[in-house]
Amino acid sequence: MSSEIPADQDKVWFNLGLELLNKRCFDDALEAFEQANELKPGNYQVWVNQGWTLLNLGRFDEALAACDQALVFQPNSHEAWCDRGIALRVLGRNLEALEAFDQALKLMPDLHEAWENRGITLLTLERFEEALANLDNAVPVMTGSTNQRRDRFGFRHHQWNQGDLNP
Repeated sequence: MSSEIPADQDKVWFNLGLELLNKRCFDDALEAFEQANELKPGNYQVWVNQGWTLLNLGRFDEALAACDQALVFQPNSHEAWCDRGIALRVLGRNLEALEAFDQALKLMPDLHEAWENRGITLLTLERFEEALANLDNAVPVMTGSTNQRRDRFGFRHHQWNQGDLNP
């Protein structure tokens, strides 16, 4: 019996993490993403999902670090930029959050999460007219999908199984 780790074991942990995240089992999802990262630390999608999981656990500093790590491996990840912005917003670093949302929107102009969170950040800064315009931008995008986050997980899962996400 060989003690070698199967070549795709990191994918198994990643997919398990996605399933657990989808079921809102955040602690278990985090463990799965950590296992995937231990086996193959360069996959930005694992870091993005680990960051999202940490956001859901209220561990905002760690979420920010995970998003930053994702951006090391994939600087054009709109998900990482958006989630980074959310972490910064919750940490009260609003101007940095706006910069992160701007970067996400440059990469994906119809990302409703970025428009919505940018609007919330602007409300916090009492920039009400800008906030309303941003929230208005989020509404038409949001009506196209009842659950963008869930769609995003399914899309990633499909791509991974097809071998399209190898770092």
